[in-house]
Amino acid sequence: MKFQTSQRVVTLWSNQSKRALKVMIEPQRLADDSVQESDLYDSILRLGHFFELDFSINIDNSPLQLRAFASEWRPFDSRSPQNPSLGLSVISLTGTGKEAGDIGRLNDLNREHGVRQLQSDFRIPTKFASAVTSTCEVLNYFGPHVARSYYLRLDSGGFVPPMRECRFPGELKTFQLVQAVTYPNQSSFVFLHGEQRVFLKEGSVYFFNALMSHSLFSFSDNVVLLFCNVVINSDSVRLLRSKLLEK
Repeated sequence: MKFQTSQRVVTLWSNQSKRALKVMIEPQRLADDSVQESDLYDSILRLGHFFELDFSINIDNSPLQLRAFASEWRPFDSRSPQNPSLGLSVISLTGTGKEAGDIGRLNDLNREHGVRQLQSDFRIPTKFASAVTSTCEVLNYFGPHVARSYYLRLDSGGFVPPMRECRFPGELKTFQLVQAVTYPNQSSFVFLHGEQRVFLKEGSVYFFNALMSHSLFSFSDNVVLLFCNVVINSDSVRLLRSKLLEK
């Protein structure tokens, strides 16, 4: 897998050093590119706000492959340690998967640390990106367009409160995908998207409009989802369209 390296400097917070770091990330696009990105995103939304993609992914080995990294999951919501939700970084800011912004709700982390990172700023794969077969299929398909991505694991009582992307103009740089890696029966997990409850199939990959409010709650242990951001451009949107179930 090949991912583009970085050339623009932003400030982030390091969990390990507890100090601000300067990290190189991909070049900043011209200001008028935000208009193009918005138009491209609108072209996706004409297809729907939540729809399945045509991936045939065998996830039989995924639980075992993830179990090899059982000790490396980190709290997804550091402000609520009692919330049984954990994260594992796949595409990160520096490649370690241990920076504050690599997992969790990015808007909250930006406010907490006084920075303004975008999903598209995270472009470096961690060791977990190639460790799980089902993840590789999605990442390899979108290739250099893949941005901030992570596994989310919810145990019984685990939740992600309502959230949405892009609080400010010009932040719309990526579209979002979700894959159900390990998934219980439908009654044991709730995914609210807008005012609708949506249902996932284990192994399937979905586009969802993350500008709409979405939240999660689990009644079962070991529910694992992959959340993947893909940088919006004409190539990535073409790749997405080629994966529509209805051609």
